[in-house]
Amino acid sequence: MSANDIEQNCVEGNLYKLWVDNGIVYCKYYEGLIIDLDIAKHMIESRLTLSKGKKMLGLVDARESFYLLQSAKKFMASKYAYSGLIAGGVLLNNPVTRILVNSFLNLPKTTPVPIRVFTKEETAKQWLYSFK
Repeated sequence: MSANDIEQNCVEGNLYKLWVDNGIVYCKYYEGLIIDLDIAKHMIESRLTLSKGKKMLGLVDARESFYLLQSAKKFMASKYAYSGLIAGGVLLNNPVTRILVNSFLNLPKTTPVPIRVFTKEETAKQWLYSFK
């Protein structure tokens, strides 16, 4: 991540982009993204850098297809991956993926912050802003 990326309040990876807008850290996954441990760590570090030490709301747009490798799943489920977040939303279109993610989120003590799955961005943002 270059200093120029941080100045622009945006970080771009090969198939994803992170930016801050109106109190929300957004992460957009592009089609074909395979999230391995290195990419997962880069996304979390980038989110923490973009938030500049403030706790923020987070919204992941995963409506385009993506795949999460086992090592990345483990890391993304760690408490560290949720550091700096007040609450998070995940945008998904695929019904099977929504069921799998919701099943994971409904397990007791899965996430240290409220996380919810949505199909519409406006609904997700309304829910997230209720935590401000």
